[in-house]
Amino acid sequence: RRSSDLTLPGTSWTVATIGGVATVAATPPKMTFGADGVVNGTTGCNTYNGSYKLDGGSITIGPLATTLMLCQGPVGVQETAFTAALQKATAWSIGSDGNLTLTGSADIVATP
Repeated sequence: RRSSDLTLPGTSWTVATIGGVATVAATPPKMTFGADGVVNGTTGCNTYNGSYKLDGGSITIGPLATTLMLCQGPVGVQETAFTAALQKATAWSIGSDGNLTLTGSADIVATP
């Protein structure tokens, strides 16, 4: 399928990079975009959910509600970077490689 045929609602993704930095291999963030306008998943440590709105290739996400487990070390750094980048995302696209890119303050690239 061409990327223009793809839609975001009803899809799930595993985050590969945040701002060009690889995610923690054992605990990558995950995102599921529900048909109900809710995005949810895990930061690699805590779970989260929030609303999202699409307008063509534009996206607005947040605010996010997260659980409050203490996340230390690389997973804590990843969580902070991921939640900030997700809430500041302004555009989305699915490339010919099948990967999702959310662009904004820091690009998030995710695989199906």
